[in-house]
Amino acid sequence: MPDRTCPWVLFKTDEGPLAVRPLGRGEAAPPHVRAPVPVVPPAACRPCRWSGVVTPVGPILLAVRPSADSELAAEAWIGAGMPPSPRVDVEPAPLVFAPLWFGQPGFGDSTLQGPAWALAPRLCGRELVLLPTPRLPGAGAEEPPPALVRAAGVYAAAGSELLRQDVPIPSDMSNCTAIPLELP
Repeated sequence: MPDRTCPWVLFKTDEGPLAVRPLGRGEAAPPHVRAPVPVVPPAACRPCRWSGVVTPVGPILLAVRPSADSELAAEAWIGAGMPPSPRVDVEPAPLVFAPLWFGQPGFGDSTLQGPAWALAPRLCGRELVLLPTPRLPGAGAEEPPPALVRAAGVYAAAGSELLRQDVPIPSDMSNCTAIPLELP
C-alpha cells in the first residue's frame, strides 16, 4: 500500500475509463502499487470536479457535479475501493461511489444550493462510515431528511457501487477520524 505522503493522480486510461495511480514510485515498487486503480464514476457525474486524499485504506475521492445555473454543486459522491474483506495491500479494489446528498435542495439568494444536510465521511479503523451532518447555515434547526438518516452507516464496495452494509455504526466514534475532504 502506498504511504500517505505519496501523491496520486486521476487520469483517463488509453482504453477510456478513469483510473488513479501513485506518482513517484520507481520500478522497485511492487506491481500492485504501480498498477492503476480503476475508477467507476457515478453515471450522473458528467462533468465532475474531482478531489481526493490518500488514507491508510487507500485513495478516497470526492466527485462533485457542478450546477448548470451557478458555480455551486448540484450533486456530490464519495468514492473508495473498500470491499467488505479488503485485500488492498495485495490488489486494490476499483474505486466505486455512493451519494452524499439526500433530500430537497435549499435556495439562497435565488440560487439552488443543494440539500441542507449531507453525509460526511469518517474512517473508523478500516471502515468507511458516512454520518449525517448539516451543510448549510441553519440546517441544525431542522431534522435531517429520513432518506439521509437511512443512508448513514458503514459502507463497502459491492460490484460497481459503494453500498451501506448491514453492520452497526461503531459505538465509540472517538476512534474515528474525519476524512479531510472539502465537502460542497
